[in-house]
Amino acid sequence: MAAHPAEKVGLEVQAAGAGRGLERLLNVRFWPLGVVLAIQAVLSLRLVWSATAYIDEGLYLSVGHLELNHFLHHAAMPNVASFMSGSPVVYPPLAALADDIGGLAGARILSLVFMLVATTALHGVSKRLLFSRPAAFFAAALFAWLGTAQFLGAFATYDAMALMLLTVATWLGVRAVELDDDALRYTLVCAAGLCMAVADAAKYAAVLFNPVVIVVVALAAWRADGRKAGLDTAGAMLLTVALPLTIGYDLGGSQYAQGISSTTLERAASTATVQQVLDWLPSPLAYNSVLTTIRVLERKGHVRHMKDGRAHVFEPVIGRDDATRSEIRHLVGRFFRNSHEALVLNILQDEKLDARELKQLRGMLGQANAKGDAK
Repeated sequence: MAAHPAEKVGLEVQAAGAGRGLERLLNVRFWPLGVVLAIQAVLSLRLVWSATAYIDEGLYLSVGHLELNHFLHHAAMPNVASFMSGSPVVYPPLAALADDIGGLAGARILSLVFMLVATTALHGVSKRLLFSRPAAFFAAALFAWLGTAQFLGAFATYDAMALMLLTVATWLGVRAVELDDDALRYTLVCAAGLCMAVADAAKYAAVLFNPVVIVVVALAAWRADGRKAGLDTAGAMLLTVALPLTIGYDLGGSQYAQGISSTTLERAASTATVQQVLDWLPSPLAYNSVLTTIRVLERKGHVRHMKDGRAHVFEPVIGRDDATRSEIRHLVGRFFRNSHEALVLNILQDEKLDARELKQLRGMLGQANAKGDAK
């Protein structure tokens, strides 16, 4: 049965009123973003204490402590820049300081802070580009709900820092467009460029997102003040990014060049033929030896192959962390008679361990013991 015209009008008025009510609710200045940040923090914090340190986390924390010892006590510094995919002097020392304060959980909470700042900056960018607080709220909420955002906020890696700096750079650029004072405007634009440069140094692959940030800011300036303003803004950001990166690259020398090349520009693909594996090996081996090893891994379920013409292309089935745990179990079984205690004692008796490493091992053992008691 068709509704009476008066009833239709009443329903439309009611829907419009509800829509305006929601809009008024989301237009409140602070609390909608605060709710999003609180939920994001809870979702990430549940992961902070849920797992032991990953290999990458251990690497960044160890390198960070080495850098701090080198800076404070002039200790010898090994060549770590040649195999890292980010500058060892940007994120690792910050993570090491957080580790000194709160252990592994402290370093992970630092990543959570970075991600919360990224969400806040995203909210600010969306509000200014779309001229809508509700749109900014939903953009921030969608980002915070992503599993990737929750994961990056719970693990001590450089990704969170790089992402935060990129979003802050975008916010600074978009905020600069609103200013009438040219000097202050280009100060913020240059600050945005510097944020991008630090993000690129923290994680070399972040440079792939520089064009996105520059284009967003340039288009915002174009919309506000015309084409010339947009092109000037883009040029200023490019110059501010390129100058510190060029100076840093020259100061870093061959170690940084090798690290950028091996971890970013020529990073090994997830699939490879036997010949490609041979080409990547640091020392030459016989083709049949490599093929036999890969076949053994395939029989064990670690690798699978597919045909590409006449060639067999192999790809891993399990991740690096799972493979590492499997090898550690094999090591314990073969050399330590399935005694994890013997493995740990062997590590603790190593004279190369310094006080910081021993402290970190004790902390990890304490966390594992606490989890065992909880179970």
